Amino acid sequence: MTGYAELLIMLIFSVIVVIALLLIARFLGPYRRIPSKLTTYECGVEPFGDARGRFSVKFFMIGLAFLIFDIEVALLFPWAVKLMGFKYEGLGKIAFIEGAIFVIALLIGLIYILRRRILEWE
Repeated sequence: MTGYAELLIMLIFSVIVVIALLLIARFLGPYRRIPSKLTTYECGVEPFGDARGRFSVKFFMIGLAFLIFDIEVALLFPWAVKLMGFKYEGLGKIAFIEGAIFVIALLIGLIYILRRRILEWE
């Protein structure tokens, strides 16, 4: 029961901190309702056309490829940090082989993407 009480205290504390920071930002920060602040911001380009227009599928394919490889690479950091710990526990070879399989799977995905020419923009 002790672990759950600590979790509940942490959850309550987190909610209080978030609410407090939002209130501080609301009352102490500048707040002016001007039309230029209420428009959609698109990297400095004035918005035009309908937001529900058609987009190229290539855009989404490149976005998905980026997300997949970005997340996969982010998963390599904890493995790399813990690898020496596995070595001292006698599991270094197994952990290295698992990491190598993971990287090989990434390379296979990259080769697939390059062969399908997903990254080439026309």
